[in-house]
Amino acid sequence: MRLLPNRTSAIPFVAFMLVAAGLLVLNPAAASDATWTRSGPEGGEVMALAVHPHDASVVFAGTIDGVYRSSDGGQTWSRKSAGIGSQHVFAIIINPQNPDELFSLAWPARGLFKSDDGGETWTSLPFGEHRDIRILRYSPTPFKLYVVDEHDLFISADGGETWVGEGIDIAYGQIDDLSVHPIHSQYVAATTSADPHGVAMSEDGGKSWRSCGRPPRGANNVTIDPVDPNIVYVSERDVLYRSNDGCRTWDSIEQPGMSPFGFLVADPNRPGTLYHGNSNGVYVSSNGGNDWHPYGPDADPLSCQDLALSPSNPNVLYLAAEAMDEERGVFHSDDGGLTWKIGTTALFANRVGSIESNPANPAVAYAGANKGYRGNGVFKTWDSGVNWSFLDGTEGAGKIVAVDPLAPDTVYTTTYDWEILKSTDGGGTWSVVWQGLSGLRIGGIEVDHHRPGTLFMLIDGKFYEYDAYRSDDGGTTWVQLAMPDGSQVTSIYSDPHSPGVVYAATYYRLFRSSDFGESWVSISTGLDTPPNCWEWACVDYHHVTDLNFDPTDPKTIYASTRVGPFRTSDGGAIWEPARNGMTVCCPPAWSDECDEFTKSVFLGCEGWPEGLAIDPNRPSTVYTATSLGTYRSYNRGENWELIIGPDKINPEAIVAVGDGLVLGASDRAGVLLLRTSPTPPPRRPSRRALPQGLSTPKARAGLLQE
Repeated sequence: MRLLPNRTSAIPFVAFMLVAAGLLVLNPAAASDATWTRSGPEGGEVMALAVHPHDASVVFAGTIDGVYRSSDGGQTWSRKSAGIGSQHVFAIIINPQNPDELFSLAWPARGLFKSDDGGETWTSLPFGEHRDIRILRYSPTPFKLYVVDEHDLFISADGGETWVGEGIDIAYGQIDDLSVHPIHSQYVAATTSADPHGVAMSEDGGKSWRSCGRPPRGANNVTIDPVDPNIVYVSERDVLYRSNDGCRTWDSIEQPGMSPFGFLVADPNRPGTLYHGNSNGVYVSSNGGNDWHPYGPDADPLSCQDLALSPSNPNVLYLAAEAMDEERGVFHSDDGGLTWKIGTTALFANRVGSIESNPANPAVAYAGANKGYRGNGVFKTWDSGVNWSFLDGTEGAGKIVAVDPLAPDTVYTTTYDWEILKSTDGGGTWSVVWQGLSGLRIGGIEVDHHRPGTLFMLIDGKFYEYDAYRSDDGGTTWVQLAMPDGSQVTSIYSDPHSPGVVYAATYYRLFRSSDFGESWVSISTGLDTPPNCWEWACVDYHHVTDLNFDPTDPKTIYASTRVGPFRTSDGGAIWEPARNGMTVCCPPAWSDECDEFTKSVFLGCEGWPEGLAIDPNRPSTVYTATSLGTYRSYNRGENWELIIGPDKINPEAIVAVGDGLVLGASDRAGVLLLRTSPTPPPRRPSRRALPQGLSTPKARAGLLQE
């Protein structure tokens, strides 16, 4: 659900029609040639790491944008996610017996994937399809894979081709973590969600299990000592539990900052050495958990996701973390953790929630990016998205960005402290113009196109139920707007053509005001009934998520909804569907193009527009990005063609930034760039007389080819 309006425009791809002497000639450039490429900002959210067993400089990273690989110790990265796509990868395993064989666990499909060529390509393992797999582990000798769904453990000894189920009794509850001894693989430990939360132990490779004495409450992370399989460690809040007798009895070691979440890693090369990391930093113990010391990069705070030790070089470590200076990515140490350096080059796994361009200079754009546990930030480009720079003063801000169309160097953003920040110099300096309303979350900002100093804002009153406000003094003071029947507003838009005209979308209606929001009328004719949806399942899936205004025709407006795009040609009196040629997966009328996964996890409609752009030079050309692909229309949405397929990453918002460039905001892959070129005008028919014998259509076609 986008709460910030995103009026965008785009310039079409190299594909044009040529009409000459009654003949139709198509440019040979195919739609499949189109692609979104990642342009920045570099760095991003890394959730899993795996180091090559024989080459310490080769490391794989599982990110929110698939799999990345580095061959130079994490300094530079290349994306290796063919077959996985832009899914969240939160586990990666390299077969130490055959390093070209890799396995990964991805979300949202929660599917298992395998690569036989060192990560260049991936294929889905059938066992993982439509199964809620939560954990992926392995034992090195002999090499075996272990996966866990909600309650059951499955083991494969042939690289995922066949699986054997080793059920853990339902009394133990959901499995939260699993640890397999790297040498004696018959020892397996699991934390479970049984009441009380505890630990189960197997000494026959998972065939049978026993409860571990009085298990520690709140257990989540579990690790078996890599030397002695009778030593088991479990982390809890402010406590480390250690068992020296195969988890029959436990010692508790108080340790402030210890957490049941994060990671707990035992070093196989240094007996008794443990590493623990969470959102508060990373720590090390060299005496079996009795004493702990800060570890990792010299940054406070430091939020950590995963730690990987090199099997071939005990001094090489990799840490997935976010540092105090807002850097996110993979830190590398080659001296046992004494010094660290971060590598982010060509790693594009940032969450970008909004993107806005400068209407006076489209090469300038702003991106509001999520920067992890400690908030967001605003990035700026001066060269149409080729390079991005973080704007100082926006730490903890930025998911929402709004540019003043009357004063394009004036930019607004919001912070996690519910403040509004304002810059009047293009993001160079920032000041607080509003302190927030009782700590309630700001859901969106819209700047009026006609009256200087007028802004509109959405405030989250109760779990994504928004109230609309207006400011007439640049955001310093606000008044609440009264909506019909107390409707909760989900997005708000200023009409660029008509002063005073404002549109507000709710879950069930679209409203228009002609007096800056003082009074409202419904303009929902045609939007009331969600087509192709069960009413109980899609009751709110027809509501408007975005409005885009034709730059030359004030009466033509496009509405993005959760059942596809709509268009009005009379200023909103009547809305009609404009999705011919698009795939919108919405029961009970499933398209044959809707994949089985979409159907199996149905939570609503799929394929609805997530961003729409109008070519400012040729308003009849329109682009839209959906969850199932990117489409283009040459006739104002009457017909659409798929130019980027559903297997590719597609943005959630798009904006034109300069001649021949379109930028997209992606919640997984940062900023996406689409290179286009203007559509040439139709060639005028030749007035010269055709030579004798060239009067047939076939002959004319031959002349055109010449």
